Amino acid sequence: MTRVFTVRLARPVFQTAVVEVTALNRASANRKALRHAAAIANSDWVTREFNHHEYGVHVEDVIDNQAIYENSARPHREIREFRYGGVSGSAIRYVLLAADLKAKEGYLLSQPWFANTSNMLQGDLCSDWSEPLEFIAENDGLDAGTFSTATTHEFLNGGASNENIIEFPVSPLDEEVVESSS
Repeated sequence: MTRVFTVRLARPVFQTAVVEVTALNRASANRKALRHAAAIANSDWVTREFNHHEYGVHVEDVIDNQAIYENSARPHREIREFRYGGVSGSAIRYVLLAADLKAKEGYLLSQPWFANTSNMLQGDLCSDWSEPLEFIAENDGLDAGTFSTATTHEFLNGGASNENIIEFPVSPLDEEVVESSS
């Protein structure tokens, strides 16, 4: 017998803003622009269109409607909250891996939520993320078009119906040069 599930899908959409800064070098310009970012009005950020050729959709969360009807005192409210209010309360967070395709370099863009978690959780999450990246590196990449929403466990153990890990090399973060005023 089939059941009804409510599924929250997610896809990446990026916003950009352009600022001009006066600086001595590129590193200094980057730092100044980042410090200025908080002051940029929401209306000055441009939302890029979702590009389904470059980015995928993934399942962020799923609820079993029948289980909610069987176990919740307010099933309609719980399902409605999941549909319309659950995004802000979602336990899913994102860290970005960026790829400069011209330079053939990759880097990690950490996020404030990550820095605010315990060192133990950070290590556990990094371990989860590193397994599929190591798999890709050890196998000289993925075939073109290889794509899925498999968990690390499913991907590494061949249990995923679609294999979804996007290829790009990840380089160590460059150490920022701090300018002194001496």
